[in-house]
This record gives sequence, structure tokens and C-alpha cells, in this order.
Amino acid sequence: MPLPLDLHGIPELRVMRQLAEALVYEGLVDCAVSRGGGKARFEWRCGGASIRCQGSIGAFGRVRVVAETIERGCDDQWRPATLGDLLASIDTCPERRAQLTSELDRTLDFSAWNERNLLPRPRRDLPFAQLDSAIDEGHPYHPCFKARTGFDYADHAAYGPEAGNAFQLAWLAVAPERLHSAFPTDEQAFWMHELGAEAYALLYGRRARLGDNARRFGLMPLHPWQWKMLQGSELSRWLAEGSAGFLGQAGDRYTASQSVRTLFNRDHPRRANLKLPMNLVNSSARRIIEPHSVCSAPSISRWLKDIVASDPLFEARYPLTILAEYAGTIADREGPLAGQIAAIWREDVTSSLQPGETAVPLNALMALESDGRPFVADWIDEYG
Repeated sequence: MPLPLDLHGIPELRVMRQLAEALVYEGLVDCAVSRGGGKARFEWRCGGASIRCQGSIGAFGRVRVVAETIERGCDDQWRPATLGDLLASIDTCPERRAQLTSELDRTLDFSAWNERNLLPRPRRDLPFAQLDSAIDEGHPYHPCFKARTGFDYADHAAYGPEAGNAFQLAWLAVAPERLHSAFPTDEQAFWMHELGAEAYALLYGRRARLGDNARRFGLMPLHPWQWKMLQGSELSRWLAEGSAGFLGQAGDRYTASQSVRTLFNRDHPRRANLKLPMNLVNSSARRIIEPHSVCSAPSISRWLKDIVASDPLFEARYPLTILAEYAGTIADREGPLAGQIAAIWREDVTSSLQPGETAVPLNALMALESDGRPFVADWIDEYG
């Protein structure tokens, strides 16, 4: 669904709007601003030409641009600006401009794919995980809100949240000297609890077939796309020398959340969300996991939970629930694969709900639905 500022439903106009807003707000162009009547006009130079647009400046100096007003002018002759015009106005090296251009093009490509393949549907009554995946608007500020550099169309359909497809995880057995883990119980009990008896037996049976030495190896889940991307990497050497073994796909099926790398359990929705690294660039950030955060996450979660539990106001007057990241494991923490093979388990929000409660992602509150009304319209009608 379009954002409230993009009812035109044209992906290129949205990308141009958000790029223009970012250029002005981040100070990446030398922009002259004039204000009056609650509105603002922005203008900056682009070589021998000028770029201008209209909009407003809101809280915290946040710039809002009306996409249809973005124009390029030269010698008092103005025309609608193009994405190329905006890119040309950025003072940066050719390599950075090419990278940004590529990310913007991919955002347009995947936005167009969504328009062609996904039908608008009511979202207000969806369960949390399905609702989260169905919020396809993307980042409301970053212009590369759906770049997913590294995905092709098949990957976008299989592993993007919008299509809602479910998939099993790929699994490795990894030599213990390559692993660092923080589990809440002993390792065997942890895997039995997370996997269930059937998947646990299947993976341990596959591990046993790798040989006697592999019986001491630890399990490691991988996003199936990440397994494909790591072919030819340092992992291939591990597999060849026998310090890791591939166990195939197994266990519960998962679907992608809005963040793509954090997954919801489709088969057992109350089981943990799983954050897995991906060598994917989205919103200009590589979506691996910072190595230092994997084993520290459980300690930080316990600390935060203890703070909440020690304050009676959080229990009675200001109810606050911390979704703990209660377990983590990482391979090659300080080596060439650092941050690329890891997992963090986080409590699912539905496991903490009280009778009669439901949960929605925060960014649903600003969404427009297929009936043209805000997502929150029924709540406002009932509660004011």
C-alpha cells in the first residue's frame, strides 16, 4: 500500500521524494529554504541548472517534499525533474553515485514487482506475523527502502516478506573451536526445546553420518539464501577440510519479517523469532550481524528484564514487556566469516500477550488500508 504522502502510487515519484528529502535534511546539497504560510520552498544548484521543490518542515527539522513539485530549471525554463537530475546534484565520487543509483534502481524494480504480483488486501485483522510481513510500505525516510542488493526476482519472491512464502532453514554442523555460543541451558536441552524431538533427531542423525569426529560439532542454522551466497567463501574450505558439514534443510518453516533477516516461525508461531545474517544490502546497510552482539544479547536482555522487574510501576501503572534475545551462537567470530554465520533467538510477541490482547507493529499505525482509510480508523471511531 502507498504511504499517506504517496497516494499517486508511482514508485519513482516516491523514490524521488524521499531522495530529495534526504538530500536537504542531511545537508548533502547547499539548499536555499524559504518559508511562508506553513509551507517551505527548497532550491539548490545542479551544475548549470537548479533543482526546486515545495513541501514543509516538521518536527525535529524533518523535511517533507511534495513529489509532483520537484523540478529542474535552466535559464528560467522548468520541467519535471528526473531521478538522474537529483543524483547529478550530489557532490560525491563516481563510485558512490553508481552504488546509490544501483540501490535506487533495485528499489524501483522490486516496488514494480510488488505492484504487478501482490493484490491489495485487508490487513487490520491479520495475526501479528502475517501483518508484519504484509506491511510492504518500506522505510518511510530512506530512499533505498527496498533495494535488497543481492536478491534477484526469484529471491525476492521466495524470501521477501511481501509474498509471505515459507521456507526451511539450512543447517551446518561446525567444529566447536570455531563456535562461540550463549545458550540459556546446556546445548542438547536447548536444541531439543527449539527444534522439537523430530527435527532434533533428524539433524543429529545427519550429523552422525559425517563421521565420529562430527559428533562433537555444534549445530548452526543458516538462511537458505545465505547458504547459497557463501558458496566459494571460507566456508567452502571448512567443508572441504571437515571442520564443518552441511546437514541440508530441516525443521520448522519460517517467513520473513519486514527486516527480511528476522524470521517468524510459520509452523509454531509462539516459538522464537530467529535473526540470521544475510550478505544483503538494504537501506544502504549490509544485513549481517555484528559479531560482538551475538553472545552479549542474552546478557543485555537479562539486565533489561531485571530493571523492569525491579520497578513496580512497570508492572502496575506502565506495563512494559521486554522481548528477550535469550540465546545466540556465532561461527568464526573474529575471522573472515565474522558476522555472516550466526543466529540470535528472540521471544515472539504473541508468547507474552495476556488474554484479550493483540499486538501490531508500530509502523502499522501510520498505514493506509485498501479501503482508503487509515489502519487505525476503526480504533479511532470506537475509542476516539
